[in-house]
Amino acid sequence: MILQNNTFAGKSKIQRIIALIVLMLIFVVTLLWNSVAIDFGLYQLSPTQKLFILFAASAAYAVYNWLRFRQKYTFIYFTDDDKEHLVFRFYHIKLIGKKFTTYKIPIQLYAKYEISHANTLPELVLYQRTEAGKLAKYPPISLTALKSAELKELTDALDMYKKN
Repeated sequence: MILQNNTFAGKSKIQRIIALIVLMLIFVVTLLWNSVAIDFGLYQLSPTQKLFILFAASAAYAVYNWLRFRQKYTFIYFTDDDKEHLVFRFYHIKLIGKKFTTYKIPIQLYAKYEISHANTLPELVLYQRTEAGKLAKYPPISLTALKSAELKELTDALDMYKKN
């Protein structure tokens, strides 16, 4: 079985590109407004008004990106196709500095999973048995980008491998 939320990741990238294009259009129109306004007899913007428009647009763009960053949207790829390992590949969907991470857990050593809600955001925590018989805990994976159907599919797959 393979589970991945590449549709969400693609839509997220398109939304960020559109937001950046809108910001650039606002900059270009604001900076070139007076030269066009003279030709057509329209209202001309003062330097203070231009600065305010540019600042407001930049602030709105920054807030938009900050809110998306705080949601911790994560691309997740899960597979159990090789029948020996559970493989999780994931990265935080953000503008720059993507860190790709892979967890490859041997099925024989996989113990359990938990879905915790750190700061009201759901996170998947995986556990693996060590050779000493203790449980090792993996760092959490953010689940905010998964739809409820995808989350149910993931948990059903993990429940199949859970050892009591």
